[in-house]
Amino acid sequence: MLSELKRNKFTYFFDLLDLNKNELLQHNDFSDMAELVRAKLNLEEGSAEHKYIAEKAIRLFHQLLSDISPEEHQSIKKDEWLSFFEEKLGDQVDEEVLATYQELIYLYVFDFFDHNRDGFITKDEYESFFEIFKLDSQYCDRSFSMLDTNSDDKVSRYEMLAAIEDFLISDDPDSSGNWAFGNWEVSPQN
Repeated sequence: MLSELKRNKFTYFFDLLDLNKNELLQHNDFSDMAELVRAKLNLEEGSAEHKYIAEKAIRLFHQLLSDISPEEHQSIKKDEWLSFFEEKLGDQVDEEVLATYQELIYLYVFDFFDHNRDGFITKDEYESFFEIFKLDSQYCDRSFSMLDTNSDDKVSRYEMLAAIEDFLISDDPDSSGNWAFGNWEVSPQN
């Protein structure tokens, strides 16, 4: 069973990914995300970098789709999403599922926001995340500082991996990983 905290975080994450706010995760939500990132980073349409980002977004969607939704569906409903994560990351954590999604989400975040590919997300790069997903900018500083656990003004790959794991499995409301995708207590606006 998902705790109320986990249910709220997974609901928030679903809502964040549901760009068109139709209560379904669909292919176009992920391809539109890649396009928003392309535009924000001023990448040439069809460039290798654009294709790479689009591929990562679609890979995440297809993994979610194959794990969560019945084969004949091409979308994921919120209740299916919550049921999957309740079963796999609720009371008993399926370590394989945890590792798979920790890596997929981590690669997704880093490939989107480590603009210069130096292995770190800077404050400016993290602000891009807030702009692209239309998150309330008043939470950007706090979110970034919660992720930057060693206070070196950048989020390392290790810090992001740890944050994503916390986001996925922690029941501690004060866990820094809860802030991996902004303020999980405030519904994303998109």
